[in-house]
Amino acid sequence: MEPIVENTQEYVAPKSLNQLVRMVDEYLSSNLENDENAKRDRDYFDGKQLSDQVLETLKARGQPTIHTNVIKQAISGMLGVLDSTQTAIEAYPRTYKDTDSADTATKILRYLADRGQLQKVKRDGSSNFFIEGTAAAIIEYDGNEITTSSIRWSEFVFDPYSREHNFSDATYLGVGKLMDRSDVSALYTNFESKGSDSEDLFGIKDSGHKAKYWSSKDRDMVRVLDLYYRVGGLWHRAVFTQSELLYAGPSEYEDDYGFSICPVRATSYEVSREGERYGHVRNMVPLQDEVNARRSRFLHLVNHRQVQQTDLRSRGSEATAKREAAKADGAIPFGWATSNVQDMAQGQMLIYEQSRADLERMSPSPALLGRSGGANESGRARMISQQAGLSEHARTFGRLEEWELEIYRTIWAAARQYMTETFVVRITDDPRSPQFLTINEEVKEPMPKPVIGEDDLPVIDPMTGQPAIQIVETTVAKNNELAKLDMDIILATVPDPISLQHEVFQTLLEYAASTRLSPFSPEFAAVIEMSPMPNKRETLERLQAAMEKMSSGGPNPVEEKLSQLAVSKQEAEIQSELADAAKDNAKAKQTQMEVMRAMFGVRD
Repeated sequence: MEPIVENTQEYVAPKSLNQLVRMVDEYLSSNLENDENAKRDRDYFDGKQLSDQVLETLKARGQPTIHTNVIKQAISGMLGVLDSTQTAIEAYPRTYKDTDSADTATKILRYLADRGQLQKVKRDGSSNFFIEGTAAAIIEYDGNEITTSSIRWSEFVFDPYSREHNFSDATYLGVGKLMDRSDVSALYTNFESKGSDSEDLFGIKDSGHKAKYWSSKDRDMVRVLDLYYRVGGLWHRAVFTQSELLYAGPSEYEDDYGFSICPVRATSYEVSREGERYGHVRNMVPLQDEVNARRSRFLHLVNHRQVQQTDLRSRGSEATAKREAAKADGAIPFGWATSNVQDMAQGQMLIYEQSRADLERMSPSPALLGRSGGANESGRARMISQQAGLSEHARTFGRLEEWELEIYRTIWAAARQYMTETFVVRITDDPRSPQFLTINEEVKEPMPKPVIGEDDLPVIDPMTGQPAIQIVETTVAKNNELAKLDMDIILATVPDPISLQHEVFQTLLEYAASTRLSPFSPEFAAVIEMSPMPNKRETLERLQAAMEKMSSGGPNPVEEKLSQLAVSKQEAEIQSELADAAKDNAKAKQTQMEVMRAMFGVRD
């Protein structure tokens, strides 16, 4: 029995343009400092780690402008681990009547995720997650399909008073894009393409930062906000610029119980006490600066030598002595000598190595990257090693998994709400045996209906005097009706699937060979079901299809192979017996010839 939930949401008037603009300005003002820090974090990842001021100082000192980008190595390792980890989505029934439909729901979800390029959205978001600190995506229905789009960190707008990592306490979330005025006019007919955005709109004193955010004078662009906000428990949507409201209304999306929801899903790496959202790079920046400074100073000390005057009667100048000391083949003037400063260089080297070790400690461990074992390490051993290395990063990756799960659940809610027409989905990726599943398939049966005339009255049959009846194909039910599938969506993680799948497959083959168990028997299917093989659902489906093909009269490949092996074995035994007989016959003839030679005294 489905739970009874009463929708008590009351409609509240949407916010005005003045209020909406103030909300965005509130976000800009609160996030100004963190925004600059996030840009710096991205620059450090890209290798831009020395500011103009630092470069000028190093140039004045004569120090080398060099840096070692450990941050990029660390973040690339994180992203590599994430890309190599596969997730498997499963739908589980909430009620007994939906038990047989769980497999159908799972296939639909995978199809929608594939069509929406969810893996690409996940990769784009994970980069922003580890570097700038926040990953976001929006799930929408475009009139034909359910789409999933990543939101760039620089275009994401959120409630600055939100403190939860997944923004569950946020009162507004949205995306703001700079668009050409001509494109905005094509999308929204009520947009004044020649209008100007005021820098002092509604009494809000605009700063240079805000003015640059709302418009771009160089290319005649204006920023369009697509904002979802909550008022009185009801989510609304507004599309607007700084000077014009282009669309306003309630949110079009609902959850399983009919409550309005926000289609934007986001998560953050960490949230500070002041509400700043930052990524893994933020805590690495100070150590990266120290490593760069120590290495530059160490190279400077190694490449340069100090000089001191040993004889006051020397005619050589200090400048000449320094210049010659800096050369590999320089000639030190009389009265001057070099001074050994290796103790300073060694001190800088020791501190540099310690700082480098502390910085690399914040990178993924060799166990997490799969480098702790040898080349012959099994998939299971590698998985155990990665699980041990994942301990200190478990919460980080767990937040990304929760974000992906929320995206799946929002996709499922949108599909149940909007995908009500009959459509076909592909459920296998094998090009040699594609399989398809029909969703919302209408079940029609012939039903008697009275014939209606032009006057909208039933036509009377003159023979019987009763209303004329016609047989009409009428829809009486729907198979795989999406709107009625009540499911729980669960996400499972499968680390290092290729190595693990290969190892499990080899073990299953050895087990089948040792027990003489046919791969097409129900017992073997039960073994696969209990095994940790990735994608075992697809494997079981292929086995089931092969069994159905054999039961329908088709050739049994296993029996054919066994028959061929039996015939080959019999042929081999016959050939072996014939060879033994020929060998015995030849040996007998040789003995007979030797006896005859002995009797007649014949010698070789």
